[in-house]
Amino acid sequence: MPAVALRHLLFGLFALQNRIINEGQLVAALEDWTLDKSSSLADHLETRGGLTGAKRALLERLSEVHLELHSPRPGNSTRRCEQLRKARPADLDLRQGMARTLRSK
Repeated sequence: MPAVALRHLLFGLFALQNRIINEGQLVAALEDWTLDKSSSLADHLETRGGLTGAKRALLERLSEVHLELHSPRPGNSTRRCEQLRKARPADLDLRQGMARTLRSK
């Protein structure tokens, strides 16, 4: 997913999660945004009256910080897949051991 789209979606989800908007407002703004991407999702929410300037600034900053902390960097996805592949046998052994322990009780 392009970073720009991810930023818009995070913005909407954070607004919903923090009860700044409701589900209906988010769905309506997402519908508007998918038809008109020349404006941001925040613009659509503000136009519909679901968002004020101060709350918008807060959500924009929250989205930026989240992306800074969690955005993928080149090569990370490959390394992460390799880590998961290596971790699976150990995880499987652990789960099987736990299942055996629970069954024996």
